[in-house]
Amino acid sequence: QTGNPSLQYKLQDNAASTVVDAEWGVDGTLRFAGNTSAMPSSGGPGTALPRYFALDGSNDDINCLVGNEAVAQNKSALSLTTWFKIASGDLTAQACMVFLGGNDYEGLTKNSIRMFDNGKVYGGGRATDAGGGYAMLTDNTYHDNTWHHVASVSNYASGSVVLYIDGLAVAQTAQGTPWAETVTEDTSGISNSIGSAAQAEYFKGGLADVRVYDFALTSGQVAAIIAEANTAGGYTGTIFTSKANCNWSAG
Repeated sequence: QTGNPSLQYKLQDNAASTVVDAEWGVDGTLRFAGNTSAMPSSGGPGTALPRYFALDGSNDDINCLVGNEAVAQNKSALSLTTWFKIASGDLTAQACMVFLGGNDYEGLTKNSIRMFDNGKVYGGGRATDAGGGYAMLTDNTYHDNTWHHVASVSNYASGSVVLYIDGLAVAQTAQGTPWAETVTEDTSGISNSIGSAAQAEYFKGGLADVRVYDFALTSGQVAAIIAEANTAGGYTGTIFTSKANCNWSAG
């Protein structure tokens, strides 16, 4: 276990390229890049993240599977994080921000972050395709067209899911029952994507700095990720200015 992500896409890329640069892991590919609404826009969540990807909710997404197939396989914990913003008029029945390690969009995912049509945020998934899903759904809504940060932390070993919004473990309600399994299975035919669930349930809104960790983030580590954005930009929540007591372990 280290303090480094398995995957990280800041989404600050050159608008002329379909290659989505990875800070960690292997580069992704912007699909349907002819639709310029998927290109980076100004007005990101912070001075260190001045831009973001504006996805149209129709067919824009990022394929980050090739070279990253093992990212969600045989793991005792997975954490997903991203900055997001979405307006109330852009809600759909279910829109997927990040989808990891599933073999189709019908919920067969190791971990995902989604927003429902009521503006609530959902995080979690399955350990195995045959097993049941377990997730958390926020009690509050976050479709106010301002920047928020979300972390979905699935700990298969302990059977727990925690959703952090803007650095806080907010009020949330369990969906399903904890997994019987303690590690994720090695699934064939998987899909890792940003902005959709295996090219379905497309997200219409903004995303920036998507990360995947193969361990359970602590609240201090989530706060440190938020602080890295230098949140003097569009983010209006709590601004974290110190990385003290974040308990990053040495690599």
